[in-house]
Amino acid sequence: MQNLSYAKFSIKWFCKAFYNIITSYYFKIIMKMKQYYLTKIAFVSLLFFSTHLCTAKLRCASFFGSNMVLQRECKAAIWGWAEPHEKIKLTASWGAKAEATADDQGAWKLHVQTPKAGGSYTLSIQGATTLRFENVMSGDVWFCAGQSNMFSQMKRYYSADRVAQEANASKIRLFRSPTESDTVDRTDVEATWTLSNVSDVAEFSATGYFFGRRLEESLKENVPIGLIQSAWGGRLIESFIPWEHIKDDNYVHQLRKKAITQAKNYDKAKEEQRFKLLDAKWKADYNKWKKEGSKGVAPKRAKFKTNPIYAGNFAGGTYSAIIHPFLGLSIKGVIWYQGEANSKKIKGGGSATDYQRLLTRMIGLWRKEWGIGDFPFYFVQLPNCHAEWTKAVELKDSWAYTRESMLKTALKVPHTGVAITIGLGEADNVHPHKKQEVGDRLAFWALKNQYKHDIAWTGPLAKTCQFKKDKAIITFENGGADLTFDNGQANGFAVIDEQGEIFKAKAKIIAPNQLEVSATGLTSFKAVYYAWANNPEGANLKNKADLPASPFRFSK
Repeated sequence: MQNLSYAKFSIKWFCKAFYNIITSYYFKIIMKMKQYYLTKIAFVSLLFFSTHLCTAKLRCASFFGSNMVLQRECKAAIWGWAEPHEKIKLTASWGAKAEATADDQGAWKLHVQTPKAGGSYTLSIQGATTLRFENVMSGDVWFCAGQSNMFSQMKRYYSADRVAQEANASKIRLFRSPTESDTVDRTDVEATWTLSNVSDVAEFSATGYFFGRRLEESLKENVPIGLIQSAWGGRLIESFIPWEHIKDDNYVHQLRKKAITQAKNYDKAKEEQRFKLLDAKWKADYNKWKKEGSKGVAPKRAKFKTNPIYAGNFAGGTYSAIIHPFLGLSIKGVIWYQGEANSKKIKGGGSATDYQRLLTRMIGLWRKEWGIGDFPFYFVQLPNCHAEWTKAVELKDSWAYTRESMLKTALKVPHTGVAITIGLGEADNVHPHKKQEVGDRLAFWALKNQYKHDIAWTGPLAKTCQFKKDKAIITFENGGADLTFDNGQANGFAVIDEQGEIFKAKAKIIAPNQLEVSATGLTSFKAVYYAWANNPEGANLKNKADLPASPFRFSK
């Protein structure tokens, strides 16, 4: 035992002596160095230690911070990261408290009871350090997702004066996610909550913002509205569905497999060189085209090819990057504007007729993964677009089939609704300007169902059809107002006879929620259609609240 103690003492003495020699020698070297190198070493040392401290520092997910809106009157989840096993305490100025302990990886999560609508409040989260959030509101949080028509900013459609007017009249809070894709599920995004100042309103989704404005104006109880935008132009719905829950879909599986194969051969340096050469040629061609009077079609600019895994349409990629981080966040509901990217063909995987299955699956999976119940999910039916119809039924027009997929989803999936936008579109523009009307029509669903307002909330939705020899009786959900025709005369109806020939049809209203369709000279037909085309200009069924009917079809 005595020898062991002596050995321990000797080792300890040796280590201490070695440490003193080394540090003394190191100090002398440093003192002899030029000031330039001393400064560099100090900077590197500072960077190392500050980085170490930052990784260990208490923090929350980015959507918890000053100016945020917390979902009112619920056990709202708040989470973040700290040192492993660090004790976390939350104190709110409305009197609520909550505690949590970070796990082995430093992740922590707690739930705090939020008050009735109002504010502003402060929130303090304490661990080894303290976070303090100011100007926090308790209200309703709506998640705004989809592709370009949800992403498109206010400034794209409205003048600076109009944007300023909207911003100055609003108390909405905004959170705008980046446009990113990933192969793994992320836990956070880089963004912060902002007030409705002019610059941030200008950059925010026009559809989402006007949805929030309609709610704010209509809720007399003064409920703060928080809007979270997680949208990206050109995205297929497949990119918004978690990969683990869609990999059994053969079409999606092939999409992802193709992207992975392409990614293996992707060389960013070569792509940059390729793009540089093509872009230089385009600039020369474009300048020549301009100099010669801009005649004919302008030269088309080359596109930079991003690694397909991070390009955005990688199956599950958008979900992983900008949807997954929000799972568990207490929200009021979701609004969705997407479908254009899935309307390039009628049949097959990822097509217009496949959209109902994909949308239904996505809604169910988001609700399941979010873990806060079957929150409302309201989506925009595609507006009229492209060339006007020339036939009574345009069977090859894919947007009609996407609209049908959306209508069927709204009628079959609980707590969903479809904002009908026939009449708001533009023939030559897939990003039509009337975003306020779109936002309003989404808000009508929420005002009726979540806020119990006595209003007309949707245009007519065809639910059933009964064929009776030479006529068809169609029953609607009329949306809280009786059926009617714009300008009195029915337009946009057609039938298909037993031989497959198409005929224009006439319709008359026989009850507040029913109409009768027939065709002169036909004693029998096998199908009835309404507004079945990409751009059914002139179709005029609506209700007396001036909300248009959804296109539909029925067959025997």
